[in-house]
Amino acid sequence: MLGEPQAVDPEVARTLSRDEVQRSRSFRYERDRRRYVQRRTILRMILGQYLSAPAATIRFSYGPNGKPALDVEDDAGLRFSLASSGEVALYAVTRARRVGVDVEALRPLIDLAGLIARFCTPREASHMAGLAAEERERAAFAVWTRKEAYVKALGEGLSLAPNQVDVSPGADLGAWTIETMVPLPGYVGAVAAEGDDWRVRRLEWAPSRTVPA
Repeated sequence: MLGEPQAVDPEVARTLSRDEVQRSRSFRYERDRRRYVQRRTILRMILGQYLSAPAATIRFSYGPNGKPALDVEDDAGLRFSLASSGEVALYAVTRARRVGVDVEALRPLIDLAGLIARFCTPREASHMAGLAAEERERAAFAVWTRKEAYVKALGEGLSLAPNQVDVSPGADLGAWTIETMVPLPGYVGAVAAEGDDWRVRRLEWAPSRTVPA
């Protein structure tokens, strides 16, 4: 859980790359800028622990659709994904397999039927139509996060339309597995990764660990 973003500590800001600093300056609201710096700094610290490297030395490269990856020769096959919504951020880290993660804060959806029609496959829409009204909204968020996690893992970005991705129960995902999770009450998330021989190991970030060593 990110918590209320505080003023950016200069020592923390120095761990970011030039492009990350420029990106942080593009936010209109200070709160959003602080959140961006906070989650990018934590990402660097997490990856630094896996690589036994200072957070400031972590370098990223970006695929054609913006998917980030470690830009190091000896990355031990490390792959990662990051998503945030409200006060929650999810980080997924794997070795030798692509991974994607997504999270959404549950909230009222004004045009639920319209969203389902635009973003869901016929099979997904049929599955949700059979749910009770109070369950349908949560199911829509679960489907959306599963789609987002899968598309992020593939690195396809906006080039793959959501209604072309079927993540309904029993859907054929080939060599991929997607798991839905509840990181905190009021949120729903999903992680997608290659293969079926993995499991989620959940770790919580200590809020006091805000400055890299």
